[in-house]
Amino acid sequence: MNKIYINDIGSGFPLVLVHGYLGSSKMWCNQINYFSKFCRVITPALPGFGESSSTQSLDSINEMAQLIIKTLDEKKIQKFNLLGHSMGGMIVQEITKIIGDRVNKLICFATGSIGEIPGRFETIDETRNKLKKDDIDVSFSRVPKKWFVKGDQDKNYYLCKNAVKNVSLETADNALIAMKNWSGIDNLKNIKNDTLIVWGNKDTSYNFDQVETLNKNIENSKLEIFENCSHNVHLEEVEKFNILIKINMIDFLLVKKIVIFNFLSLPHSLLSYSFLRIDIIVLSFFVDLKTLGFYSFSAMIIEGIYQLLTMMRDRVNPELSNSLTIKTYRIRSYLKKILLNVLIFVFIFTIVYFVFFPLFSYFSNKDFLLSKNIFCIISIGLFIFSFSSVMEHIFLMNNKPVYQSAYIIFGNLLNITLNIILINIFGVYGAAIATSISYTLLSFVIFYYSFIILRKN
Repeated sequence: MNKIYINDIGSGFPLVLVHGYLGSSKMWCNQINYFSKFCRVITPALPGFGESSSTQSLDSINEMAQLIIKTLDEKKIQKFNLLGHSMGGMIVQEITKIIGDRVNKLICFATGSIGEIPGRFETIDETRNKLKKDDIDVSFSRVPKKWFVKGDQDKNYYLCKNAVKNVSLETADNALIAMKNWSGIDNLKNIKNDTLIVWGNKDTSYNFDQVETLNKNIENSKLEIFENCSHNVHLEEVEKFNILIKINMIDFLLVKKIVIFNFLSLPHSLLSYSFLRIDIIVLSFFVDLKTLGFYSFSAMIIEGIYQLLTMMRDRVNPELSNSLTIKTYRIRSYLKKILLNVLIFVFIFTIVYFVFFPLFSYFSNKDFLLSKNIFCIISIGLFIFSFSSVMEHIFLMNNKPVYQSAYIIFGNLLNITLNIILINIFGVYGAAIATSISYTLLSFVIFYYSFIILRKN
């Protein structure tokens, strides 16, 4: 099969632009400059046209579609947005027919469902006859003039003029044959992709009946009409056209995924700070208010330390995100961040345990030594947890919010169960022991599953 030229620029989710009759990849220059800033733009030159003028032309829309698919396969492009103009609109419909599951968004621009175009400024056969009868340069200037409201006076007409310089009579005629013999009307109801249909109300190549047929028969489609524009809306209203396409390319499936992602993360968000509050709730059924107050005081300090650990984790997360995007995971560098997290905890614990509590007990109620002991017990678990808390982000980076929510639910259920059991045995200290054990076991769970994910990566 023939090799064709394909312009490939930018990075991100691919946008494939397929030009129409007598076009080239350079016809998309205004779109390439705009879209390549935020996505990967693929603009093939069809065989015999533009940069592929030395490639043998084809007289079949299906064969052109197959050639583009083959080219995308060679570039290992699996999923992409797809836009086709005029004859290119027929080709993209055919591509969607063949590999519709790989097409994210479909954009049919100034095109219809059949190649023998009713309402065209002249029939396909008339164009073919004039092409053979007239001088080739006359024909190639006559047809593109019809594509602009201002004719050859349009500021972007030169793109059409330049595109046809190396097009042969055979290529032009084969393309007309391909259009005349193609029909995609029977396949329209099979197109389930989100589809945008774009049309200029002064288009003399495709009348409103053509685009209306697309809109009525493609299930998930919408029609956008440009006033006072002809066949080349992308050259007549460049800015408006580009913005429309950009808005349409917003992947509502992705938005859906984000909503689901956040929903699956919700249990973690709600329950991550509940360990100590569970303690207090359960403990309230077993001890007096004074003892509960001492425990609550310790819990308050522990929550403060936990907040500082969270702040540290959030500082590290961007580095982790960057590390996970490269092939070699910089685990050594990341372990240093974990160690720093632990050292911060140890420093804070030392200050609170050896300075704050003695001073507070000296100037207040001696019974606050109870709070000191509770603080010490819980801190053992929190110390171990400080190793693993930094690893939580790995679940999110690998699209595993369920893991994050699952372990926090497990931790809370474990904490409740241990509280009920150990409070009956050890009293107020039982609540502290239960929380410390819960923190510890939770740390092992986080480490275990995070390293499983890292090994897979």
